Amino acid sequence: MSFRRTARTAAFAAALLATSALFAAPDIATYPLGANIVPPGDGGGVVFRVWAPNAISVHATGQFNSWSTSATPMTLDAGSGIWSVWVPAATSGQEYKFYPNRPTYGTAYKNDPYSRDTINTTGNSIIRPSGTAYNWQATGWQTPDKNNMVIYQLHVGTFSGNGDGGVSYPGKFRDVVDLHLNHLKDLGVNMVKILPVHEFPATSWGYNPVHFFAPESDYGTPDDFRYMVDTLHQNGIGVLLDVVYNHTSNTENNLWDFDGPANIYFFGVNCAGSTPWGDTRPKYTQYQVSEMIRQNVTHWMTEYRLDGIRVDATAYMRGYCGELGEGWLLTGDLTDRVRAANPRGVSIAEELPNNSLITTPRGSGGAGYDMQWVDNYGDVMRAELAKYNSAALPDVSAIATTIVNTGWGGSNAEAIRYVESHDEAATTGRTVKIIDSANPSSARAKSMAKVSGALTILSPGTPMLLMGQEFLEDKNFGDGSGDRIWWGFMGFNSPYYDFFARAVQLRTTRGSLLADSGVQVTHVNNGAAVLAFQRYDLGGDVTHVVANMSATNFATYNLGFPQAGTWYEVLNSDRSEYSGGGVVNGTITAAGAAQDGLPTSAGIKLPPYSILAFSQTNLAHTGVQDWILF
Repeated sequence: MSFRRTARTAAFAAALLATSALFAAPDIATYPLGANIVPPGDGGGVVFRVWAPNAISVHATGQFNSWSTSATPMTLDAGSGIWSVWVPAATSGQEYKFYPNRPTYGTAYKNDPYSRDTINTTGNSIIRPSGTAYNWQATGWQTPDKNNMVIYQLHVGTFSGNGDGGVSYPGKFRDVVDLHLNHLKDLGVNMVKILPVHEFPATSWGYNPVHFFAPESDYGTPDDFRYMVDTLHQNGIGVLLDVVYNHTSNTENNLWDFDGPANIYFFGVNCAGSTPWGDTRPKYTQYQVSEMIRQNVTHWMTEYRLDGIRVDATAYMRGYCGELGEGWLLTGDLTDRVRAANPRGVSIAEELPNNSLITTPRGSGGAGYDMQWVDNYGDVMRAELAKYNSAALPDVSAIATTIVNTGWGGSNAEAIRYVESHDEAATTGRTVKIIDSANPSSARAKSMAKVSGALTILSPGTPMLLMGQEFLEDKNFGDGSGDRIWWGFMGFNSPYYDFFARAVQLRTTRGSLLADSGVQVTHVNNGAAVLAFQRYDLGGDVTHVVANMSATNFATYNLGFPQAGTWYEVLNSDRSEYSGGGVVNGTITAAGAAQDGLPTSAGIKLPPYSILAFSQTNLAHTGVQDWILF
């Protein structure tokens, strides 16, 4: 560890001390933990506070005192275990650390657990002002209605830099919008979910946090992160952040043995088996630890004006290490913090296996989350798509079941469905590889990637896409330089992107396709691998969806329809502008006998490996771009 040292004369130090005496000292006890910039009218400088109840002594050290480990002693409040000091000479942008003298272990340099910024994972903390100092532009922004969200999951480090003109690896916060804002806008998504950005070691997915309050330094500064959020908000896109509170990094762990061998932040080795990631499970039974996590949610929501959080592996936040419900209570407290910061904000849980109590209101004994990931949906879809590799057809009845049911008995308004997420794409591959492991560029792989993606978008619940899915990225998700998504796909796979954009446009403009709108499976033909279902709302809007998951080109396929009369084909993955075979219906007339439990029927052209949607509202295709103007 190295520190930049500057010489200061004794006379200069004395002058500083004399100047500071002109001001009344701030009331240190009123400041929160961390490095707090004091307004000039209150004396200026910085108040440092840190929780270290077992330390023999603690000193603040940094550029403000030439990195002296003895010049700035902190005072202990024995009742709280918090050490404090006011440093009039400290200013925003300076680097600092704490220097506790720990029983048994002696002295060590430690980063501020509440530091808003760091040089890097092992480098110094940096004094930063709060987000109120940033010149926000999207002042009238409101989080989209959770019933009408389409989520786009991205990893900042590998989102840019490969075929898009970007030069950085890992990618940067600013690259997300400076290079790809129009891509996201034209795709039509209204929420971006960022994989974790708490400061973490080296390059990674982000699920190994070290400094909870500091954004990953390789991605940019705190204001770079604010710029990304602000720019997305100005263009109608909200931001969700993945947060990790069930474990921390077990390599560069600043919190481990912070003030001695007692491990105040962790349950420790006695609970090593309580998570798959080792013994760095936070000690939720300790108030200062659980409160730090609660404050961390407030920090990210307010400092960066986020629209919500997705909490990683919530099941590992409770039920271990002799807890008496503390982990469960904390799991729910996070949802309260989200809503307190943003009444329209959403809290999402990755609860595996799914648990109905997660999305049960807190007043009814639940954790109060708005949504949870439906892992079963992706598992079923991927398992059925993989059957193509053994010359079998998917079981469309299994797909129908997972479209209708959440798996835990909750409503579809609580469900987030996806075929690709970072985990699935990393371990078993992208959708096109699942469909055709030998040739992910085959016509079948590409066609069925459209079908499975559109099924996800048009099904009940909230759909989520993984970065690159919209242009059929075929390499596994990862965090290395070679894992960056390849933007060259947008050259020859742009018709697939146009198709996904069309599906998203329908999803966000039709009342029948809202997350909690009705769904009824109307037709299941396992032998032919044909599936149909209708989505509907109370206002009378109906979207009828048909998927053919076989290679058969049906010149006429008879299906039941919800209402008699003219139906317009508003989505067809086989259209030539979407790199399909060009088999289209245009309009059809439902005037046949009752079928599939519906009052009437019609014969339609049903091309191979395709998905079609019909509406009685005319949203006609007149060109690849024109539909955007509907």
